[in-house]
Amino acid sequence: MYQHLGLRIGLDSDAAGASSSAQESSAAGASSSNAPGPSRPHPTSNPTSGSRAAQSSRPTSNQQQSSAAAPQPSSSNQQAAARPQTNPAMAHQGNPATQQQAHPTAQTSSNNAPPAPGNAAQPQVANELAALRARIAELERLEAQGNPNPARAPAPQQALIGDPATIERVRATIAAPKEDSKQPTLPALQPGHKVSALSMPIPPKVEEAFKNYRYVPYSALTHIARSKAYLRGEESSFVFTTEGLTAKGLDRSNELSISTVDWIAASRTAEERTLFYWGVERANALSSHHQVILDIGRTHSWLVAMHYDIQQRELAHANYDHNLAGLDVAALTMLNNKVAHQPSQTQAPVPSNKCPAPNDFAAAPRKKPHTQSCCFWCGGSNHLPGDCSAQFTAAGKPVAAIASNAKSKHALASADGRHYCFNWASSSNCSFGGACKNLHTCSICGDTSHGAGTCKSRL
Repeated sequence: MYQHLGLRIGLDSDAAGASSSAQESSAAGASSSNAPGPSRPHPTSNPTSGSRAAQSSRPTSNQQQSSAAAPQPSSSNQQAAARPQTNPAMAHQGNPATQQQAHPTAQTSSNNAPPAPGNAAQPQVANELAALRARIAELERLEAQGNPNPARAPAPQQALIGDPATIERVRATIAAPKEDSKQPTLPALQPGHKVSALSMPIPPKVEEAFKNYRYVPYSALTHIARSKAYLRGEESSFVFTTEGLTAKGLDRSNELSISTVDWIAASRTAEERTLFYWGVERANALSSHHQVILDIGRTHSWLVAMHYDIQQRELAHANYDHNLAGLDVAALTMLNNKVAHQPSQTQAPVPSNKCPAPNDFAAAPRKKPHTQSCCFWCGGSNHLPGDCSAQFTAAGKPVAAIASNAKSKHALASADGRHYCFNWASSSNCSFGGACKNLHTCSICGDTSHGAGTCKSRL
């Protein structure tokens, strides 16, 4: 019946046990009804007693033949014997007590019958069968209602955690227009409060370098560098290279050209940040190093002191056990020789407040160099085209016309109205080349290989 559900229920053994019990009980009942009541002994608890009684109660063929050959009793005896056996079933049905007394042996034999195999199943199997029967009944009920799939319970929704007023405030903030979020919130003004222009904060990128004990160029701690980072924002910390996105270090381009005043201010800031992040020992070593730098600047030069400062601090940040305190004489000697063999750098002249000493011999006044003027109109000298009245050029050709739409009165124009290029006329060269809109032709002889300033027909 339930094969379409893919279920197999072990009911065959139960049915077989039930049928065998029914057969044994029926056989026991038959034997008890055929045997005489007073003389038949009580059945024992032997499981085969019922079947043996059934076999003994069945007449064999020889007995049937002998009974057939026996003389018939008288009619009166037959009627007397048949009178109480007219309808035994009716007699038993009429009196239940008589029925119970008539079949005590059958009930005892049926109670003492061996248990069926299905009754010996474990409780776990019985529970599984009960669950399967309940599931089958549920599926049949759903199929009868036209819903083959059982309804699933909806997923539980997580309740909001928070005050209802807070939830409404958040919803109102989300629903508010976006333009309101762009407007900054200004604090109330405090009377007499001024922000010092010299107390600019350290750029975050430089602060991160101090925190990670990385090398920091002191040019990144100057007032100019701080103001630029604070007012304009820091540059990107990453750059695109052939290997991908690479972290960009601090700018060290002007590290050697830092002034003494800026270096002293930067050194104090470096000592404060080193004390904050790395303790008193390293801060004292850095302070001793700064004192050595000032001494080198007085005894040697500031450039040598800057080379020594950069080298020693690079070593300290590359090797954590390097002690900055004290002077490294060998390093100072090498750097001094290196700077001495470098070409001298031109430095800006320092303005002096002293007046120069008076010179007894006054210098002769400079004369303006005289350049001979050339007329590009006629090819003559000592005059310009606006002042020339010639009709023909030195090459025997008619002179060009004066340009009427030019700002200068000496500009020349060709017959088609194009102006002569002044650069080409003076040096036979024009930086615009073929893109020049003016005419690249000699106004004296008409040759296109040179201008009027280099023409051989000039006078």
